[in-house]
Amino acid sequence: MKNILLKRGLVCGIAVLFLGLCITSGTGVNVEQTIQPLSAGPTAWWEFDETSGTTAHDSSPHGYDGTVVGATWTGGGLDFDGSDDYVDFDAHSLALGMNKTDTYIVQVRFRSTGSGMLYSMSHTNPARAYYDLMIDEEGKLTVEMGDETCLFDLSTPSTYNDGDWYIVESNFEGDPTNPTLTLKVDGDEKATTTEWLCPMLDEDFITTKVGRNSNTDEDFFDGEIDDIKIYKNTPPPDDPPGETTINGPQEGDAGEELTYTFSAEDPEGQDVRFHIDWGDGDSETTVYVESGTAKAVKHTYNVAKTYTIKAYAEDVNNNLGPTKEFQVIIPRSKDFHTHPFIQFLQSHPNMFLILKYILAL
Repeated sequence: MKNILLKRGLVCGIAVLFLGLCITSGTGVNVEQTIQPLSAGPTAWWEFDETSGTTAHDSSPHGYDGTVVGATWTGGGLDFDGSDDYVDFDAHSLALGMNKTDTYIVQVRFRSTGSGMLYSMSHTNPARAYYDLMIDEEGKLTVEMGDETCLFDLSTPSTYNDGDWYIVESNFEGDPTNPTLTLKVDGDEKATTTEWLCPMLDEDFITTKVGRNSNTDEDFFDGEIDDIKIYKNTPPPDDPPGETTINGPQEGDAGEELTYTFSAEDPEGQDVRFHIDWGDGDSETTVYVESGTAKAVKHTYNVAKTYTIKAYAEDVNNNLGPTKEFQVIIPRSKDFHTHPFIQFLQSHPNMFLILKYILAL
């Protein structure tokens, strides 16, 4: 920004790039704080300080520039007239879109005495996927996101269309089942919810606008915007462990304690544990061990028959690997000719005469 306030906050602005955390004093309104720092810095950062032209440049390394339509440069931001002004970022919608499991933060510094859309992205059919951050008709800051079957609808209890500068932060903490959405104003939490949300994919977002609804010529913003940051943190892939390797005796005696080892590699190197079905009605789950480390487990079969051991690995994020089988034979009896007593008699032929005499008594 080119005003004195943002010159004072230059050092803090640099910190935002690396820590996602900024608190600037002076007027008391330029306060930024995220729930957690995102190490990659902003996915997009539109400072709106160009002062002229039709391009809103992205200050992040990604180059997600937008096209200004109608809005007026103020020397430190963009002024939107509430009727037909907006900034178009459609070309970058896929990169800016969000998944249900992402961390996704939108920060907007604005002032207004009216209402309208601050940041909006959606599919061309908004019933399929959309995200809207706006000032509603009552002056409350509101986020609506989801699809036609389920959605988040979260609003601040207070209004923020009194003409003062504010920074609103919409913080979405993704989760496979129940994500959390939080609204903060000038660093203070104002509203939050954790609940079920339908599946959401970044590829479903194909239109993105600032200052109006992304899909329709509606909800035009009336006011000024001088800074927008988007933080998107997509978790790395978390694949399940590989097939479990089972090593141990393939044959044993009834009542004999047998030792088997189980091991499996996890693609991300996470610790794994093993779920074992011994095939005789007994089962157990081991403690976690490092990926690729063999875990020794003892078991005793009490009845002579053939058993099938089944085992699979589970990583710390509950991803399950494929099941591996291993057969164990517990024979009914030893071969008569290999019994130690018979082998003793065969080595001492005279013992047969002694036994015959004893049995004749």
